[in-house]
Amino acid sequence: MVKIELYPPLSFRFTSKKVGTFVLDIEINRGETLSDLLLRLTRENREAWENLFNIKTGRMKGPVRTVVNGTALPSSALEETKLSDNDHIVFMIIIGGG
Repeated sequence: MVKIELYPPLSFRFTSKKVGTFVLDIEINRGETLSDLLLRLTRENREAWENLFNIKTGRMKGPVRTVVNGTALPSSALEETKLSDNDHIVFMIIIGGG
């Protein structure tokens, strides 16, 4: 089981409340990578996940950032990031400017 947190505005796809983070507890399969999990979730609920994950490229879309157990990952690392029970995965959009 892993915990997934989605921060606004990404969380808005998963709840009608339109406020705060949305937390999911998801069962993982033995040997599953983060890319495998995202592919599975996107296939199960395309409407919610397709704005975050690109099935064709296996990467996060646009400015979506992924943090696993406190470590920010480049989108290219999703395929090599093996998941374990109790992992904490966060998806957020990083906005910069000045």
